[in-house]
Amino acid sequence: MRISNLKRLLPLGCALYLGTTMSSLKAPPNKLAQAEEQFQPQELKADLEYLFDTIEAIHPNPYAFSKKATIVQERTRLASNLTHPMSRLEFYRLVAPLVSGLRDEHTVLAPPREEYRRHARAGLLFPVRPIIWENRIFVRTNYSDDVNLSPGTEILRINGLSSRQLLDKLCLFAVGRNRESQLAMVETVFHVMLWVGQGYESPFHISLRRDGKILNESVVGIPETIIHDKEKAAQALDDNVPYGFRLLEDGKTGLLEVRGFGGGKGTESFLEQTFSDIKKAGVRALIADLRENDGGLVAISDVLLSYLATKSVVQLSRVEFKVSVQSQRLLEGQSGIENLAPFDRETYSAQLSGQPGQVITFKGNIIRPSHLAFGGKLYVLIGRRTCSAASLLAASVKDQRLGVLVGEETGGAGTQYGDPFPFELPRTKLTGIVAHTLLVRASGKDLGQGVTPDYEVPVTPADIIASRDPVLERVLGMIRSGKRQENLIHLDSRPKTGH
Repeated sequence: MRISNLKRLLPLGCALYLGTTMSSLKAPPNKLAQAEEQFQPQELKADLEYLFDTIEAIHPNPYAFSKKATIVQERTRLASNLTHPMSRLEFYRLVAPLVSGLRDEHTVLAPPREEYRRHARAGLLFPVRPIIWENRIFVRTNYSDDVNLSPGTEILRINGLSSRQLLDKLCLFAVGRNRESQLAMVETVFHVMLWVGQGYESPFHISLRRDGKILNESVVGIPETIIHDKEKAAQALDDNVPYGFRLLEDGKTGLLEVRGFGGGKGTESFLEQTFSDIKKAGVRALIADLRENDGGLVAISDVLLSYLATKSVVQLSRVEFKVSVQSQRLLEGQSGIENLAPFDRETYSAQLSGQPGQVITFKGNIIRPSHLAFGGKLYVLIGRRTCSAASLLAASVKDQRLGVLVGEETGGAGTQYGDPFPFELPRTKLTGIVAHTLLVRASGKDLGQGVTPDYEVPVTPADIIASRDPVLERVLGMIRSGKRQENLIHLDSRPKTGH
């Protein structure tokens, strides 16, 4: 694997990894055979041991957000119950909640894709894309012929479980440090989780609240291809170009949408051209929308940061790398190291020469402003889908007072474990990722939560259904009123609330 390929894999966050494991429509014959295989108890126990040996070897502190004694107790109980042969999907349903219990957004056991692909092709998927809000489920988009599943309809029960009970169960398979980030992941891959988590298949028996009336329906599933085709047709942006820029009506306010930090040179070229256009147009206020940005390469978010700061800044105050046999095996023999930035070259070399178990600490990379750096008023829109590298960027903007954050708390933490390495269990061949780096936000603090906005603006299901954007409207109102950025109330200093 080349360095360029490896670096595309490392920054996956939130629901992105779970979604990408489902991306292949074709499975090799040997993989299909594994999907049918019944694994013996000793094989399952060996894979369970291998899984946690791998997590503990690679992760700098796998129990940072959970109680080790609780995880160990649950692991022992699970192993004692592995007394009969089972499929790897059955095994996954038992083990995945244990991994998710670590509450690390970059440490994930993924469901077996071949089994899911077969299920998806059979036309058995739940035909609704939901909105999950305050532990309730609403219809965002209906792909079935059932007219009662109109947008905005509340789903009260599915297969006998109330929406709250169902969400509690599905969150057991979701990663993240708080309930909202877990719900954001469930919302993103709801049709996947209903099957891999609950085993729900068509038809789905649901209870609805529509126009004040309670209705009971039986809804038939649909193939995943129908969902993909309809969603692709509705997307404003191409999947491979997750960014865009436009001037708003006054001609002096720009809206920059960045839905991911991938794309390498393509993204860099876009940013250079965009900020050149911003300078030529004399833009006075820039709105950077990160609400649909689930992360990517920190190196790319560094590039964006260089256009948003007129002084030298850092995105991270420090990074700590855990050296392991597994990480060295993956890194050694890579080509293309000479093409990396000096900071990345130094960290790769240090990891390759370190001793397994050693934690190596580096000061954060200094980001110097671009000659096209924006010097006007900056507003950054954030929400619970803002994860991974995007939440790190939001924290950097907040900690160094580069602009105003508006919206809702990010799904990703401001300080987080990241740069995950892939693994495969030797017997069941289940795959996953394990974080091997601690990424500390610019302030040097870990507040134990996502990045909170300076101005909190909730978005309700009614807003989404009506295509209203109260967050953007709030910012435009602030720009029109000339609200000064110097008067910010930094909400990260508030007492922490429970999730």
